[in-house]
Amino acid sequence: MQDLLDKVLANPLFLAIGVILIVVLIYSIFKRLIKLLIFLVIAVLAWLAYVYYTGDSAKEKVEDKVEQIIK
Repeated sequence: MQDLLDKVLANPLFLAIGVILIVVLIYSIFKRLIKLLIFLVIAVLAWLAYVYYTGDSAKEKVEDKVEQIIK
């Protein structure tokens, strides 16, 4: 393993390819996290709008659902 690492670090071409792969990996992870964050924000805003327009208390709705599940 150390031999492979030494070869990669000694050759600038391999090092550049490794850096590019790491940057692409970080970018793809960041992109997925941003999409997930946007989805969660939209879902929370939709839920808040629903609770606001129906005039119900969110706490009452949760308690009612819990009671229905328990019974």
